[in-house]
Amino acid sequence: IRFSKNAYLAVKGPIMARGTVGEPIELEPIGSGWKGIYCFRALEESRLQHTTIKQTTGVVDGALSLTGGVTFYRSDVVIENCSFIGCRAEDALNIVHSNFEINKVIVRDAISDAIDFDFSNGKVTDSIFSQIRGDALDFSGSTARVAGVKFTNIGDKALSVGEQSVIFARNCDASNIGVGIASKDGSKTICIKFAINKFSLYAAMAYNKKDFYKSASLDIWDSKISSLSEPFFCENGAFMSVDKKVVPPRPLDVRAIYPRRAKK
Repeated sequence: IRFSKNAYLAVKGPIMARGTVGEPIELEPIGSGWKGIYCFRALEESRLQHTTIKQTTGVVDGALSLTGGVTFYRSDVVIENCSFIGCRAEDALNIVHSNFEINKVIVRDAISDAIDFDFSNGKVTDSIFSQIRGDALDFSGSTARVAGVKFTNIGDKALSVGEQSVIFARNCDASNIGVGIASKDGSKTICIKFAINKFSLYAAMAYNKKDFYKSASLDIWDSKISSLSEPFFCENGAFMSVDKKVVPPRPLDVRAIYPRRAKK
């Protein structure tokens, strides 16, 4: 299905896009971009399988203004064997107040974040994120498991955990990134067997940007961190441990480190 520049798909209810290996579904623009998909208040679960969504720009139409090229709002969703390519919206995929299962998904070439989870619960497994200028997985007020995920060429954070999220990550790999794992603003993050190398800032960070949240924590176990410099940073008031060894806290000016993305 090909969409014109100002076209988008809005569905009050579930979306069923069930392609196959031999007959995949492709949603793409006629020209350089199209607005994308908005699924909201579905009483049944949506399913996307073997579907590729290309070059979304975000749904903006009158009072409706969404950050996601694809948005699920109060709509549970299962996404499997799908790709999100060339997104020009703030988030390639935004899941809000929903339960989710994401398996074998590829997100590539996004100008900002790959997937933004707001107050949602679920799991992300066996997926690939590459050429992402912002965060790959950005959690706010969410609970999730992340396993078997590969992150490459991520401009900001591979795993961004904020606003009292609880995240368990296992068997992941991140390279050529800004920060591997960031746990902040009252969040609790546990990572096991998380390989991190070629990062520009830190492999892992724990900090609080917003004073009204309790301390953030980050526990790392049995992970491989490749670095010629100090790979960990824990801000005063936060907690981080690596294989039961506590990382000493110190002061941090978050805005100085992330001047263009301080809101995250």
